[in-house]
Order: sequence, then C-alpha cells, then structure tokens
Amino acid sequence: MVTGSLAGSSIVLFLAGVPFAQAEQILHEGSIWYYLMLSFASTINLILINTINLVILFVALWKSGDTERRIVREQLRGEAETLITPEEYAGVEAERRLHLRMPPGYPKKLARKIRSLQNELAFRKDYVQRHGGDLASDPPVVALRKQIEAGRATAVPAGKAG
Repeated sequence: MVTGSLAGSSIVLFLAGVPFAQAEQILHEGSIWYYLMLSFASTINLILINTINLVILFVALWKSGDTERRIVREQLRGEAETLITPEEYAGVEAERRLHLRMPPGYPKKLARKIRSLQNELAFRKDYVQRHGGDLASDPPVVALRKQIEAGRATAVPAGKAG
C-alpha cells in the first residue's frame, strides 16, 4: 500500500513538473512543499481527466441520440396505420433532442406505452435487417406489432370518452 502510494505520488509530482530524483527526495523528507504540490497536482490531474471523460461522454451521447432518432424514423416509415398513424409519424419526424414525442389522443400512460413499443419495434426491425433476418417472420417483431395493435384496440382515446 505504501509503495503504491509513493509510486502514485511520484507520478503526480512528475506530472506537476518535478523531476523523479527530486520527487523521491521530497517524498522521503515529507516537506510541506510536497503536500502542497501533491494537492495541487492531484487537483489538476482530476480536472484534466474528468474534463476529457465528460467531453467524450457528451459526444457519445449526442451521436447516440442522433442515431436512435434516425433508426426510429427509418424503421417506422411505411408501417401500417394500425401501428403508427400519419399524425404520430409526423411527431417522429419532428422529434428533437431531449424532447419525447407523445402519440396524440391517448391518456399519458397509454401514449408512453405506445411510444415505447413503437421505438422497441423500430430497434428490433433494425437489428433483424442488419443480421439478415425476415421481418415478417421474426417472433419479437410480430409480437410487438400485435402489442401495439392490441393497446390501441382496448384504449379509448382521450377526449372521445362518452
């Protein structure tokens, strides 16, 4: 444990611009300068590493969101109106980053479920196509289509309840 701590401290001091020979001397003497320099270097090290990681994470999330919206648009285009109405598809086309579409005319809970099933259908269709499968006979695709149709059939659209 002590050896690892000394080695880590030597590296941090080296990154702060202290030569290794001087770093070893500072570590063994235990001077106040060492503690101040180590604290400063550790802070700078954490800021740099986390800034780089946050930038990478942000770019990955940005591109992932673009890819997800593209897949949903491509895969839901041409589906039967029992799965996605033209009005709902217009919402798919207009969907923006950080804003979720809601199928209009349904209670919120059902609208969220329909949207979730539509997205799941789109991602499954994309997977099946990329792996050379048959969309008409893929069991999860068939099951998702039936779930969407069944959800619509059992629901009373909002504003149309008698």
